[in-house]
Amino acid sequence: MVEEEIKQQPTEEPKAANMVIDAHNAAEKLKVENERMEANILKLQELQAIKTLGGESDSGRQPPKPKEETPAEYTKRIQEDFRSGSIK
Repeated sequence: MVEEEIKQQPTEEPKAANMVIDAHNAAEKLKVENERMEANILKLQELQAIKTLGGESDSGRQPPKPKEETPAEYTKRIQEDFRSGSIK
C-alpha cells in the first residue's frame, strides 16, 4: 500500500507542473494578442481622426433626394403595374 502511494505521487506532480506551464503559455499568448489589439485600436483611432479632420465625416451630410417622376414616367409605371396585375 505504501508503495502504491509513492508511485501515485510522482504522477500527480507532473500534471500540476504541466497545468502551470499551460497556464503560463496561455497568459503569454493573451499578452501578445492584447498588445496586437491595442495597436489595432490605436491605428483605428488615428484613421478616424484623419477622416474627421479631412472633412470626410458623416455628420452634416444630406441623403440624396429621390428623383421626381415626370407625368409620363408615372403613367408608364401605372400602366405596367396594371398589366402585370398588381393594380386591380
